[in-house]
Amino acid sequence: KMLILNKMYVGGYLTEGENIGHEVINLIKAKDDNYYIWLNAGGNIPEYQVKRMKGKNIDVLFARPAGKGIFKVLGLAKNCEIDNMAIGKKDKIEAYNEQKNVMYKIGNKTVSLGDIYKHNTYHNADDAKSLLYTFKCENVYMPGGDMYITNDEKQVNTLNSYINYFPIDSKESLREYKYDIDLDDISTLKNTKEKEKDLRYLDVNNGQWKKINQNNYFDNLKKEMINKKNNNIYQIIKKDKDEIVISNSLGGFLELTGSVDEFVTNISQVKSGKFELLREEFNVDLLFYNNEDVVIIENKIDSGLNGVIKSTDNKKVFCDQVKKVTTNYINRYRDDLDPTGKKDLIEKRSKKIMDLFKNDKSLIWSQLAKYYVFAINKLLDNDENKEIKKIQQHIHSFVLIPAYRRFEVLLSNKFIYKIDNVKYSFANNYKLIAYDKVYDIFVNLSKKSKIDKHDKLRLDDFVDTLNMLARPYDDALEKEIMYKLFNIVNS
Repeated sequence: KMLILNKMYVGGYLTEGENIGHEVINLIKAKDDNYYIWLNAGGNIPEYQVKRMKGKNIDVLFARPAGKGIFKVLGLAKNCEIDNMAIGKKDKIEAYNEQKNVMYKIGNKTVSLGDIYKHNTYHNADDAKSLLYTFKCENVYMPGGDMYITNDEKQVNTLNSYINYFPIDSKESLREYKYDIDLDDISTLKNTKEKEKDLRYLDVNNGQWKKINQNNYFDNLKKEMINKKNNNIYQIIKKDKDEIVISNSLGGFLELTGSVDEFVTNISQVKSGKFELLREEFNVDLLFYNNEDVVIIENKIDSGLNGVIKSTDNKKVFCDQVKKVTTNYINRYRDDLDPTGKKDLIEKRSKKIMDLFKNDKSLIWSQLAKYYVFAINKLLDNDENKEIKKIQQHIHSFVLIPAYRRFEVLLSNKFIYKIDNVKYSFANNYKLIAYDKVYDIFVNLSKKSKIDKHDKLRLDDFVDTLNMLARPYDDALEKEIMYKLFNIVNS
């Protein structure tokens, strides 16, 4: 027995032209009641691997990326047989002619496997006639609920209600062969490291799995297609994940609808009065400010932290950067002081901040620290002698991420402890917000806002874009490929 991990919905091929990824068939039953499985990336299996597989029953686990080092399990194919055309490097046209006539009933329409990929290209050249599948099998199962895997034991231990251990060896390869894993008898694992791990979640008889209901699958897809917007301006101009565009839109619609204070209250629970919204103030994505409170929102969609300074002497970096940020702030905002007054204030504030945050001096500096020091300086302008501990009660700092990136952040008492397993200075002064919360706020805002028809259409586009960022995992590419399939069948 052996298991192959097949990583799906990854790579540039899926985004070229009107391409439909070959893996789209993996969870769809053909009219002959068999499943025809495509193994990423190229579909074929080298002859030397086939020899190693000889005499083994093959299971294939389907998974797609769901965050750094984490994969969402999509399905499990049992007892697969290698198709002869997938062994070694066969002629592409010959393989296509052998495999093209497998028929599928999708919804109320019937379509051949060859027709599904008729528009595919590779580097702008026709790629429709090529190998179409790798395996054939009778049974494919889907998890009954969300199921995630990782080889990071820290993630498993921290989020064990969400994530299961799996021996993922490579971050790059789209397939991994596991010759010693028998899912029908997990206790016989030969590899010591794997033997100690609990892989029972991959037993299709444990109540966590179900056979695919094809009718429900395509009924749901049809409903999604009917409701899908094809004219969303963010998607048309490919800015639906652009941090600057999304941040500007978020701020712009809050001001347009007069909802700045309501948004701040929903996010931070602060009710201290009218807030001014500042964009890119000191490089902060969104900063809400009045004379009492500062609310910082750093928007991270698919990027990591900026301004990261790794050093063998983090203490020196910390002290240097605190003074640099304070210097830049006072030189920019305190025109009421002469050069001597500015210099004295820089020294006084820098020491005050460094003394209070001495426990952060051993940690890595990033933009999170820069923004927090900026906020301290801004509030010190109101009362120079106020203790920073009391000022901190009026600084409300957040990192905003898509819901599907939650796994990348570890929390301690609701505040950020680590991001990507790294401790950053001042990170424990930030809370995490996921886009599902922002999406819910904007859905409500859209329903009750009194704006003209044109602005309402733009706001609806934005809400639709927020919905993609609010999903528990990033399935935008997967959905897009399924929509293309649906259109092929119904064209």
